[in-house]
Amino acid sequence: MRRTKIIATIGPTSEKVEVLSVMMKAGLDVCRLNFSHGDHRWHQNAIKKIREASKISGKRVGIMADVQGPRIRVVNKRNIKIKKDDLILVADEHCQRMYGQKKEVTLDWIGFHNFIKVGDKIFIEDGFLELKVVELKKDACIAKVIFGGIVKEHKGVNIPQISSHMGFLTEKDYRDLEFVIPMGIDFLAVSFVANQRQLIGLRKLISQILEKEKKLYRSKNLYRHKKNSDLAYPWIISKIEKKEALRNIDGIIEESDAIMVARGDLAIEMPQEEVVITQKMIIEKCIKAKKPVIVATQMMASMEEKARPTRAEISDITNAVVDGADSVMFSAETTVGAFPVRVIETADKIIKKSEESSFNDRPMKRVGRFTRAILKMRRTSTTNRTRKIEIENLQEALGLAVLRQEDFVIKLKNSNKSLKRKSCLVWGVE
Repeated sequence: MRRTKIIATIGPTSEKVEVLSVMMKAGLDVCRLNFSHGDHRWHQNAIKKIREASKISGKRVGIMADVQGPRIRVVNKRNIKIKKDDLILVADEHCQRMYGQKKEVTLDWIGFHNFIKVGDKIFIEDGFLELKVVELKKDACIAKVIFGGIVKEHKGVNIPQISSHMGFLTEKDYRDLEFVIPMGIDFLAVSFVANQRQLIGLRKLISQILEKEKKLYRSKNLYRHKKNSDLAYPWIISKIEKKEALRNIDGIIEESDAIMVARGDLAIEMPQEEVVITQKMIIEKCIKAKKPVIVATQMMASMEEKARPTRAEISDITNAVVDGADSVMFSAETTVGAFPVRVIETADKIIKKSEESSFNDRPMKRVGRFTRAILKMRRTSTTNRTRKIEIENLQEALGLAVLRQEDFVIKLKNSNKSLKRKSCLVWGVE
């Protein structure tokens, strides 16, 4: 059995039921829906397809909704080619003048220019394109191209120096939450978390949405027909992708149900050479706090176009496993990539081989009396040197999972379907 779980983002190349069911049979554990793309109708259909594929494959899977947060995006109607040393206008949609520039990159954050200064960096598409602000205008700025390329529509933009002004949830996020929470999702991933207070407010909002939904069903005398698990509270997954989050990491871990190391934005918000060390630090903190942790972004980016990953990508997944991550996550590889099924099959093989390695053996340090009692009482059988431990409570399962011991399997016997789907994110839980 593979202990480390696999998360895949669902998109155009993977949304068909027949493709999803094959991915699940290949080892997919959690399906992620990225609310930065697609409308509510598309996401509603995707959830139906995921659940149908789960029945066909006989595989229990969790569903994660990932809301966009205060992300800046390019809203140009066509692609623009920019070259090194070009001077271009960077403006929002309210800007009416070109200020003598031939090329313009339009951003969807109205008024962003009020917070920038000369010398600030502007990164586009995970930092592949880089600009430097050289002149401020009343309602825009002029930027010099440091690293050029093609500016594509709807690509993400990072301006690290002003990220603290961007807030937390947007109006779009509120609409998305009102839509998706009543649909019985298992996990809610939130972007650009900065501190613990934001998560406390989010929990209150989720409770209000669920209570509103329950009142609606009661008023229509439909509540008895709605399964309790369908209105269960989703786990909150905090995406760590900005410097402020690192300063408040302990509080964020405490208030979250799980953590995602979102390396794409994190590698822009901080020096990229520090990202891997930061990843290891966050994983260790999560294990200590008994909170699941996900490693994400470009795990096998080359497989968007190629049938085999690079050696560096194989190493990346292996190191995430050895570090103790609960899950690895794929984005473009399984949304627009040419080989969504093969990505899952390849990841499954890499993870299994990594877990078999002696380098993955984590010494069982001081074990508390409670954990020792569970290990003794819950042991049910031994097959091929693997002990099966039956657990009724998901919190107990989390307590055992953080030991990261490959010689036992944790089996959640609780009949609550929502809890069982949540266990799809937890290391070693069957």
